[in-house]
Amino acid sequence: MFAVNRPRVDAVALLAMAALPITGVITVNEAIARRTRIAPSQLMMPMAYAALISGIMTLVATSPNLVINYELIRHDAEGFSFLSFTPFGVPIVLLSIVYMHFARALAARGCVR
Repeated sequence: MFAVNRPRVDAVALLAMAALPITGVITVNEAIARRTRIAPSQLMMPMAYAALISGIMTLVATSPNLVINYELIRHDAEGFSFLSFTPFGVPIVLLSIVYMHFARALAARGCVR
């Protein structure tokens, strides 16, 4: 399904999604596609997964994080700091990079349908 076997693209996508708004990531996706001469559509699905996975890295990465923070503050509890989610997010992101690397390798061999 994916002709691209570049784990570093997955890593860049995961890290970029934690820090950049989606429009910035789409721009990064297009630049990577242009540089590697890959169709941008082949990189969009890994970018979508990266957006979901890396959404747990920072407070502002996803709206549920912001809503929960707002509700905590509204109920006189201490809110989250910007990097409160990072200790949980980093191991998940690293495991996701490893998983994507092996999943692509299996898909390239035809082991995954």
